[in-house]
Amino acid sequence: SNLRDNAGATVTANIATILINPEPIVSHMSVNNWTEGLAGFPSAMTISYGTGPFTIETTKNVPLGLTPFINGNMIEFNGTPEVAETTNNCSITIRDAAGATYTKVIVFDIAPPVTITTTNLPAWRSGVNYSPTLQATGGTGPRTFTLTGGSLPSGLTLNSNGKLSGKATALTPFTFTVTVTDSIGDKASETYTL
Repeated sequence: SNLRDNAGATVTANIATILINPEPIVSHMSVNNWTEGLAGFPSAMTISYGTGPFTIETTKNVPLGLTPFINGNMIEFNGTPEVAETTNNCSITIRDAAGATYTKVIVFDIAPPVTITTTNLPAWRSGVNYSPTLQATGGTGPRTFTLTGGSLPSGLTLNSNGKLSGKATALTPFTFTVTVTDSIGDKASETYTL
């Protein structure tokens, strides 16, 4: 670029462009609910801005069994959560190549494994309405009940919410297995005889 003063003197100067990246920031986790003992924790956080490559400088209170790592501009996790817990004070501090740091506070909600708590069903009689509901605890998100072995007496059905309903028309004993599955694939089964 040429500059001219009032006396007519000309100076040629090279002007450099300096790019200043803002410090890095980290998005919210894509998933923070998971089930204890279930492998494949899928959550990730995106690192925006800053100057790569990035490194994890410190971690605090990350659930036992999970290890964060950097994959390009993503913070991901390896491992299997070992303890059911809710952590409100977990944090990860990253550092970019220019030395800027960013600390992200994270909430994890690790649920206990899904379990069917109904171990016995009430007696039933042929031709009489029957409507007990199977109960389950633990797991992540909604739970779905399905018949996975044997068969129900004719006239009875199992709804996805665990409710058995209908009027059975046979008196012979029936053995069947029910499986409950949570929203991320954790499963538990129980076998019943009516």
